[in-house]
Amino acid sequence: MTPILSICIPTLNRAGFLAQALRSIFSAGWDTSLVELCVSNNASDRDYDAVVQLFSMAPAGLTVRYVIQERRLPVDEHMMALKNLATSRHIYFLGDDDFFLDGQLPALLALTATTSPDLAIFNGIMVDERNHVLGPHFNLPSQSYARIEDAFRDLRDKGMFGAVLVKKDHLDDAYFRSLFGTAHAYGCYWFSLMEQHQRGQLPVIVVPDFPLVALRMAAKTYNHVDVYYRDIPYEIAVYQRHLPPGLPQQLNDGFRARYLRKVSSILFLTQLRQAGADIQRIKDIDPAFHRQHRFAIALSNLLARSGAYSLVRNLYRAMRRRGAS
Repeated sequence: MTPILSICIPTLNRAGFLAQALRSIFSAGWDTSLVELCVSNNASDRDYDAVVQLFSMAPAGLTVRYVIQERRLPVDEHMMALKNLATSRHIYFLGDDDFFLDGQLPALLALTATTSPDLAIFNGIMVDERNHVLGPHFNLPSQSYARIEDAFRDLRDKGMFGAVLVKKDHLDDAYFRSLFGTAHAYGCYWFSLMEQHQRGQLPVIVVPDFPLVALRMAAKTYNHVDVYYRDIPYEIAVYQRHLPPGLPQQLNDGFRARYLRKVSSILFLTQLRQAGADIQRIKDIDPAFHRQHRFAIALSNLLARSGAYSLVRNLYRAMRRRGAS
């Protein structure tokens, strides 16, 4: 039987976590002929012998494609190379430190076979490096979208790697390349979905009614200030250049306005500073943004350093617990 789903996992120096991801797939109890597994090793420095050995224990009938890149590719180029390994109609992107929840992979296959969504964004749970549950990841209501504008507003910033099922046709190489340098080029499916909408065809976009994946909140190597005040604004600007005119660009304008309100708020800036980020670096990253919001940045820095934010937050949480008791 031809696979209907490609589970695509990029990996770099995380053999231990990847082994857990693979076990969650191998032990799922589903029709293995319906799935192919595509894993791309981005020229890791660490030993992957245990992972290679684990591949030999894959269930009968499961197609496994494992490649090791000759050189370490930039993240977006690596994602595109991984996507091009896949041969099925649908792709599910899974992080090498994430894993499927027990019993949920058959539900993913059923959704793929019966609904065949153009795009599905999943709720999940967050876990730490020791698999301790930290809480829900998003809390999106399950639904099927009748309007592309509603889907874009709700889901544009919810397509986290590890929570996306998408038709491969929406991941054209030209779309992918247009977002190189954003670290989220796999989100190029929005370009194709918007074009499909403009042709008068309503894409099938859903939030399923079941959580699917444990997303690991492991230590990150990136700088959050760089991400929020350089990388994401750059991504929004790239979207504006490549989205079709009319409604798609209007929706992107709306997303940009909401995003700027969020990252310029005293609450967000204080939380960012409280988490250890140096928000004064915003002046070097985006001088114009810093000039416009220098008072909020300075106040947020003061609130975090003085401990006032933690005090107010703890009081608020205590009041909520008291009200719930």
